Amino acid sequence: MALDDVPKRPADLVLEGELRGEDHRRIRLLPFEVPNGVESLAVRFDYDGKETKTVIDIGLNGPKGFRGWSGGNKSQFQIGPLVATPSYLVGQVDPGRWELVLGIPNIRAESKASYRAEIWMEKRQYLPKERRVEAREAGWFRGDLHLHTGHSDGSCKSQAGKRIPCPLFKTVQQAVDQGLDFISITEHNTISHLQAIHEIEGYFDQIVVLPGVELTTFWGHVNLVGVMGHVDYVRASKSPDDLQSVVEAARQSGAYAILNHPGLPSGEACMGCGWSPGIEKAYNFDGLEVVNGGAVRSTFGQVEGPFSGFGHWVAALSAGRSMTAIGSSDNHDPTQIAETMGAIGRPATVVFATELSAPAIMTGLRSGRAFVDLDGVKGRILDLRLNGPSGAVTMGSSLSITKDMALSATLSAVNLPADATVQWMRDGEEMFSESVNSRENNVELTIRLTELSPGTHAVYVIVRKDSGRISAMTNPVYLKVLQN
Repeated sequence: MALDDVPKRPADLVLEGELRGEDHRRIRLLPFEVPNGVESLAVRFDYDGKETKTVIDIGLNGPKGFRGWSGGNKSQFQIGPLVATPSYLVGQVDPGRWELVLGIPNIRAESKASYRAEIWMEKRQYLPKERRVEAREAGWFRGDLHLHTGHSDGSCKSQAGKRIPCPLFKTVQQAVDQGLDFISITEHNTISHLQAIHEIEGYFDQIVVLPGVELTTFWGHVNLVGVMGHVDYVRASKSPDDLQSVVEAARQSGAYAILNHPGLPSGEACMGCGWSPGIEKAYNFDGLEVVNGGAVRSTFGQVEGPFSGFGHWVAALSAGRSMTAIGSSDNHDPTQIAETMGAIGRPATVVFATELSAPAIMTGLRSGRAFVDLDGVKGRILDLRLNGPSGAVTMGSSLSITKDMALSATLSAVNLPADATVQWMRDGEEMFSESVNSRENNVELTIRLTELSPGTHAVYVIVRKDSGRISAMTNPVYLKVLQN
């Protein structure tokens, strides 16, 4: 539901009345009572007499005073503890006497005007709107799921050259400039950015901005993408088991949980940044940050080094876990040089979705049909599928066969690096590699899979540049091989 929409049910309270010529240039207060347990309010206001130039402005007072004034520019609005319609203040909805404020700058002496105010009192906070980007149908959408702004530790230089907490719109603008279709703002343990996201969405209507929190604890960091409320970081910091419980509660509420930079060391340099070995086998996560741009940049370009998440992901796959590989920048400064690792969109996670909207992107992430692009190449596509007797399945899906069935794997690729090497991987081990002169824009490669032992396997592809450095990688297609 859009933040500035009102509930699709009858209002809890209706205030009606009539104004006359003697109300010209006066303020009228319409009191109403809000009971205990109300978390947010919605108001829709309308009046007649506009044809005779009657004008009625509106505002709102709460038990503790001023809560906003929109004049004549909004006919409906909402307020709550997390977000509010611009012109109104975010905050708790206290029980007690409230007042809808009517300002009448003009009503002719002989005129009458009837007004009607509908008020909804909700026991839940309204959510920022889930907007669909028009004219973007099913396809591949490029995004960055780990970004920080001045609402946590993101910074940039002011006009005078001073280092300041960087405003959120700078991050969104840079994402647009880099050709991203979606991003998630994931601030450390806070949700103060939810209001800022709502305020910029009307302008940035060609990109999906997903709310998020980087749950930051002594035991590790977890991105909760799509979270729409406070996350209990105090409880999560008590123990690893408490962390698991908080993450699972967020997942049950619709969040997508990503284990962040598991290979980083913990200590005074970055307290709680790393994870204990094997933790990804014990906890429920949807994705794992295989490549963290900031970590790669700080280790001089080591994508597969000791601080990488790659080994943790392979270990999780070998343990039979289905965890989607994620690549994110972990950007803290939107003005960072765009071509460097850790800049917004370097790396990117590219997701197949039915449309460009928040729900569709979240569904695409959960499906696992996604790949990681380290180079930020616009238009790059990697789509892996396994072809069995009963048909083909794509990344994130599972195919069951018996040991004697014929099986092949196909990679459809667009915009591979020149002189690329394609590695066909199974459970962390290379099955086959081949060189590809990708000066042709579209490439389709197929191999047969043989000598498959009974059990569960993860098949995926790594694309390397001629230097040997990883350029992109797919997510797995999962294979269940049964005895004949």
